[in-house]
Amino acid sequence: MACGRLSEFVGAVLGLDGTLDFDRTYYRSAGHSEAELEAILDQATARNPRTAARVRADTLAFTDGMNAYIAEARLNPTKGPAEYLLFGLDLADWRQSDSAASGIAFCTVIGFCNGGGEEHRNLQLRQALTARYGKRTGRKLYDDLRAGDDPSAPMTTRRAFPYMT
Repeated sequence: MACGRLSEFVGAVLGLDGTLDFDRTYYRSAGHSEAELEAILDQATARNPRTAARVRADTLAFTDGMNAYIAEARLNPTKGPAEYLLFGLDLADWRQSDSAASGIAFCTVIGFCNGGGEEHRNLQLRQALTARYGKRTGRKLYDDLRAGDDPSAPMTTRRAFPYMT
């Protein structure tokens, strides 16, 4: 769960100096208890009753999908995250509150939710590569450097969703 617990998992391997500093920094901006995360989920659905049922159903479906993947990775460790294998960590079941914690982490620590994640810089990179190498080669280079679409990655939906409308 995204709650500033790096030291708990890898502190013995990476050393507590760096991992505790990371945890403290992380926890100051995004650390929440399980009860706080549950309250955040409840408040989010109460804030907009018109969409509350759909949001809860989507969160539950995502949680079910994550747990199906986790169950599969427990049977075949090569399907799990490499760092879990590397550090000998157990995969815990995903909870709905983990989705809330992840969203908070993405917005506060990682910096998504701050206007599109520097997309204008991606556009500048693509334009520069196209200007230097031509339309076809520039696009291939850009796709290789920036596009993160992995056709083999599991998808929960193929629907498009508006962003920052």
